Amino acid sequence: MLLHSGYEGLTTPNDIQRANAYAAIDAGATLVIGHHPHVLQPVEPYKNGLIAYSLGNFVFDGFGGAGAQSAILNVTLTPAGIAGYSFTPVVLRDGRPVLAEGEEAAAILAQLE
Repeated sequence: MLLHSGYEGLTTPNDIQRANAYAAIDAGATLVIGHHPHVLQPVEPYKNGLIAYSLGNFVFDGFGGAGAQSAILNVTLTPAGIAGYSFTPVVLRDGRPVLAEGEEAAAILAQLE
């Protein structure tokens, strides 16, 4: 499920985002991917599902700093649910995603925890 929710620029999900994401999983969703804040927010396992509150901007220019950090979420789904997940950290350069490296990649991964 895609969830358009949250306040732009905030790196932590708000109560409404959490309540809506929890409700989606309680109703049967396995994966909730949020978008709207334009910055990274944490990823949270919840019951038998996974919530990615915001993966930042993937292809979007006009944002710098935290707004230029993003991640690709790689999820392995099975009939039993989520078998695993990982991230590929990226940064936006001239509005396009480029693989992040070193300290930049580590900072992105830390924001998702």
